[in-house]
Amino acid sequence: LDRGRQPLIEAARETGIAALSLVRIFHMAALWPEVEAIAEDGLCALAVTSSRALVAPAGGTKAMFGTNPMAFGWPRRDGPPLVFDQAVSVMARGEVMIAARDGHALPEGVALDADGNPTTDAQAAVDGVLLPFGGYKGSSIGMMIELLAAEAGCLQEVQRITQDAMEGGIEFESSLRMRVRLLGGLDEGAI
Repeated sequence: LDRGRQPLIEAARETGIAALSLVRIFHMAALWPEVEAIAEDGLCALAVTSSRALVAPAGGTKAMFGTNPMAFGWPRRDGPPLVFDQAVSVMARGEVMIAARDGHALPEGVALDADGNPTTDAQAAVDGVLLPFGGYKGSSIGMMIELLAAEAGCLQEVQRITQDAMEGGIEFESSLRMRVRLLGGLDEGAI
């Protein structure tokens, strides 16, 4: 990402939109620092990442999507950029794991146990599946992120990694970052 950031910014400034795809990365952690830095440079930024299946779709009981975090940054002329970073699950998996470690209960509506039953037991949630925020709306956003990451050139990679992770292998993620020029339009014929 460090090597690609400046060429990405230059491409966005020149063409109006640019994308950077990262594959076979281990863990992205928070995405907000990446979009914040770009937004501070006057560009709109979107970052998404997919991971192994941990979230059931709305109405489902089996994991289909990763927690698929997304972050967005929007520059502001007279203040710090507007930035958000969130997962498509009601609660981030890391927060659920911390609750399990510390013996805390989860709020209702966060997870299902391994048998597909609603649970507030954090360890049962770790062994089960997380639920998407907003029901089918969160499911749709989760699917969008899976497809964006896949379209970024890593569909087979995501599928293989997901299988490896389910079998106890190393967990990789795929990521797509897009930077869009905020002001001005594209010249005719630019795309």
